[in-house]
Amino acid sequence: MEGTEFEKRFTYHAPTEDSAPRYRRLRAEFHRLGLMIGALAPESLERELAGTALDESMMWAKAALDRNPDNLPPVEVFERRFGEALCPSTV
Repeated sequence: MEGTEFEKRFTYHAPTEDSAPRYRRLRAEFHRLGLMIGALAPESLERELAGTALDESMMWAKAALDRNPDNLPPVEVFERRFGEALCPSTV
């Protein structure tokens, strides 16, 4: 692993103005999916593993935001694809 890749992986990356709402949305969606798994799947090893995989998936999604702040897709891409604002107003 080269020095710059090492730095990218193991250095703290503070949320930016662009990444902070993305973190919030990801957390909300992962939380929602976790609740769905808990409500729909029977209590079992498989349900626990699904929760663990969800944790890991969220970690990697957040790492993608942290480590690639210059490559974030425009918010409009999300809004076009899902037909809603990234961070809906709470009004």
